[in-house]
Amino acid sequence: KKCHYTLIGETHKSFVYYRCQTRNCPTTAIREEVAEQAIRTSLRPLILTSDERRYCGEHLESLKLDQSKRQTEIIASLELQASQLADRLVRVTDAYIDRLLDKDTFEQRKTALLLEQRKLDETLTEWNQGERNEMNELQQVLELANSAYSAYNSANAEEKRDLVDTLTSNRLLSGKSLEVTLDSPFDAIASRSKKFDGDPSRDVHRTCRRLLKRLTQFIHNKYPELAKVSTLPCAA
Repeated sequence: KKCHYTLIGETHKSFVYYRCQTRNCPTTAIREEVAEQAIRTSLRPLILTSDERRYCGEHLESLKLDQSKRQTEIIASLELQASQLADRLVRVTDAYIDRLLDKDTFEQRKTALLLEQRKLDETLTEWNQGERNEMNELQQVLELANSAYSAYNSANAEEKRDLVDTLTSNRLLSGKSLEVTLDSPFDAIASRSKKFDGDPSRDVHRTCRRLLKRLTQFIHNKYPELAKVSTLPCAA
């Protein structure tokens, strides 16, 4: 935590220790099993209860009924954006022809618009081919979170590293304690049972509704084109 360098594993008397190799770093070493327990502790809150799984499952089923309409709306919105972008490119070209823009300014704006157009075309292709899907994204996040604890326990060393890289944003050693920070949106799932004042919430419906809203926002942030259409509905 002091120097922010990566700890390196070493074997000493049949035990694996992770320690900083930076000279004068005050961080002490940590045994592998202690580090693994800290990771397990951070992953355990990701497990959904049976009531939570049932509620989220019902929500996903309701999304299936609306998915075709949503897909059509998103594609239509992207096609409209593509048309507007083409119009902007024409206007910039006309402005250059009419000598309202110098060559350098024209080239800069043209390059920026063409780059935006290429990204938009790629996004539109992915939605048309079904490679992007709100419901599937939400389902994958929930399934990965719910299975993370058991998957880590049964994984080999390489699989554990991949799982930790996927689920966490930071691992810092403070003294002999490993502080594990879950990445978004998994941090929201782990903290779902707390109200805003930190007290445990016993209302599964309210807890899941709030959680699904946060996960939906995460998906919308991941795919900015979703902001152009109506928001993904949450279960009542």
